[in-house]
Amino acid sequence: VDVVIDDCLPTYNNQLVFTKSSQRNEFWSALLEKAYAKLHGSYEALKGGNTTEAMEDFTGGVTEFYEIKDAPKDIYKIMKHAIDRGSLMACSIDYETRMTCGLVKGHAYSVTATSFKAGKIKLVRLRNPWGQVEWKGAWSDSSDEWNLIDKAEKIRLQHKIAEDGEFWISFDDFMRYFTKLEICNLTPDTLEADKLQTWTVSVNEGRWVRGCSAGGCRNYPDTFWTNPQYRLKLLEEDDDPEDNEVVCSFLVALMQKNRRKERKLGANLLTLGFAIYEEMVLLSIFQSHALDFFLYNASKARSKSYINMREVSERFRLPPNEYVIVPSTYEPHQEGEFILRVFSEKRSLSDSSFLRLGRLAFTCLCKLDLTLATRKPGNQAIISFLTFIRHSPNRVHSLGGPVFLQRCINLASGFILLTANYLTKISGTARLRFSRLHARQWPSPRALSRLCHYTSKSQFEP
Repeated sequence: VDVVIDDCLPTYNNQLVFTKSSQRNEFWSALLEKAYAKLHGSYEALKGGNTTEAMEDFTGGVTEFYEIKDAPKDIYKIMKHAIDRGSLMACSIDYETRMTCGLVKGHAYSVTATSFKAGKIKLVRLRNPWGQVEWKGAWSDSSDEWNLIDKAEKIRLQHKIAEDGEFWISFDDFMRYFTKLEICNLTPDTLEADKLQTWTVSVNEGRWVRGCSAGGCRNYPDTFWTNPQYRLKLLEEDDDPEDNEVVCSFLVALMQKNRRKERKLGANLLTLGFAIYEEMVLLSIFQSHALDFFLYNASKARSKSYINMREVSERFRLPPNEYVIVPSTYEPHQEGEFILRVFSEKRSLSDSSFLRLGRLAFTCLCKLDLTLATRKPGNQAIISFLTFIRHSPNRVHSLGGPVFLQRCINLASGFILLTANYLTKISGTARLRFSRLHARQWPSPRALSRLCHYTSKSQFEP
């Protein structure tokens, strides 16, 4: 996204109101903040937030979140691997207050390096963004531990005594004092990413629509299956020589869109999460799993919990196979847009398991208010109608096109919302009256063909 701003910055009594540098002639941070505020609508929209949002918005990466007390046993290995990949890391301590050891609670630190001393002691290098106030314990700048280190090792660890906010701390002390760790993994399109070992990424956009695709979580089985479904194909296993399991490591991140910008309109963060199911039967691109599939099959993995944060992400290890990811809000009938991203160190494929909204609005007809799908004989006719409409537009009228359209409207009120945009593309006007759905004004075969081919041909390919 390109954001254009001027160089006028808000001040009060000749002082910058918001972000400022310690150097009075340095303004890049204030200008960047202004562009970020413009992107979200105002400076007010920037109030609140967390390190995860900042790292993701400025890099396009995806963040893993760890509670230190519940971190996996190989967390140090994960941190070192992240450093090698050029990932960004931040850590923090709950509740803002300065401790006697020099650390500040409720304050985020950057993790800038990890290292071993003599192959035995695990060290972590941190930086306080304030540029001052440092750790005073073991391995701090002036601690006695450095007297036991030879000069070459000090140079390798870039040790220096300076009040610059950067310091070393033992991994044991890191685990003892800090409570949260966030790792932002960079994507292939990140600046200078060609110099790093980045992840591969697959991005899918979607939305939850009331009465159509906002089915809520598994606690609502009658509607859960109507949520958007995305196929994930894991192709290559990990090549970790220390791991004997045949598994693929990947990270799933579900982010809700535009909630900060829409805060002034009363929009709050939705409570969201996702579940991952193993594909039992290979479906075509025109199909999604129905009610029975989710009633009789347990998920293989899922987000730890549903949470009202902008993004929920989780790292998984599953055998190579095909899976289905189902993103959802906790409560049904809650509307919102989302981005589903899948990151993997090896090759994988992610795609919508049913026609995306951008491909063909009619796709929703197969999912509209179908709690009792198998008991409504008209639905199978609708599905058949949709399956061949693209290939045989001249035969649409033989099925009684207007009759089917009217039936779809009766089945679910959400139809108009999803199809209006596409119908107006054909009609050439933003004013769409119900009269246009009259049989005499049913789109011609040529118009229907244009509708089906509205997006690129590749989008219709399996």
